[in-house]
Amino acid sequence: NPDLTLDKLAAECGTNRTYLSELFNRGLNIGFTDFVNNYRIDTVAVKLMKEYPYMSVGDIAIRSGFGSVATFRRAFIRRKGVTPRQFKAAVLRQEDKK
Repeated sequence: NPDLTLDKLAAECGTNRTYLSELFNRGLNIGFTDFVNNYRIDTVAVKLMKEYPYMSVGDIAIRSGFGSVATFRRAFIRRKGVTPRQFKAAVLRQEDKK
C-alpha cells in the first residue's frame, strides 16, 4: 500500500498511533517510515531487480510503493549502501555470468 501511514496501520490494528509508534521506536529500534521503506526495498524492489533487471528504477520505485524516485533512491542507499542503479548493475553482472 503506497498510502500506508502510521495512523492507518494503527486503525487496522485497533490501537492508537502513539502506542504503535512507541512499539516501532523502542521495540524494534527503528522508526515506522524506515521500517516500511526497508520492507519495500528488501521484499519488493530487490525482487523486481532480480526478476526484471531491465526494468527502470522509476518503475521499480513506484511498484515498490514509493511515492517518488528520489525518496526511493535515498532509502535504497541508506539500506543497501549503493544506488539502485549500482545494485541493478551488479545483478546484471551476476546474470551475465550464468
